[in-house]
Amino acid sequence: MAKKERIARYTADELRTKMVMGESRTDWQRVDATTAADIEQQAQEDEASDEWCSEAVIAGLPPQKTPVNIRLDQDIIDFFKDFGPGYQTRINSVLRSFVEHRRSKS
Repeated sequence: MAKKERIARYTADELRTKMVMGESRTDWQRVDATTAADIEQQAQEDEASDEWCSEAVIAGLPPQKTPVNIRLDQDIIDFFKDFGPGYQTRINSVLRSFVEHRRSKS
């Protein structure tokens, strides 16, 4: 059975027509109704409360990556995958934040 292609291809003219015709799946009424306070509350809910996480910084070029084979609990993998693609990078960032925090305390 052939795999169904999920990529939708449009020409520039087709995209302009869709924009003019108002074909959008975005709930603009909901977007317009969202207040700054709502956005701030959502941002605070997403923040991690641990001290070491607040010290995380991304700066400069990342060090060279070394491939490893590691066994992690399934719920940990699921947690990071729930945020979408890039879960390995997120796991690395969390580990880096932890290491930097511990180094700064030594």
